[in-house]
Amino acid sequence: MLFPYLTFSLLNRSFPIKRQFESTSLMPGYFRFLTLLAFHTLLSEKVNATILEVGVGGTYDSTNIVPRPVVTGVTALGLDHVNVLGKTLKEIAWQKGGIYKVRTISNQTLQQLIGEGS
Repeated sequence: MLFPYLTFSLLNRSFPIKRQFESTSLMPGYFRFLTLLAFHTLLSEKVNATILEVGVGGTYDSTNIVPRPVVTGVTALGLDHVNVLGKTLKEIAWQKGGIYKVRTISNQTLQQLIGEGS
């Protein structure tokens, strides 16, 4: 029954809310909440290592708060999430590259170009 306990313990916490706009929700979106729950669980259970997969990936992904991961990696890029990451492989690659950190081992797969103008 650990998962329900950790979920509700996170929901019941009072977070200091700073909103730039009054229309901004007091609760994080679904994926951001799951990311918070994952970190809450890892810290509560004193986990010392994890493989953390990103959501859409890249610079603005909610998982991109780890200041110095042991290793980062990017798999082959596709044209998914174009509404968030960009319309071309070059734009998507720039966004995905946002997970790389200074003095951190990184890995990437070979990329096959998709279509013209990528």
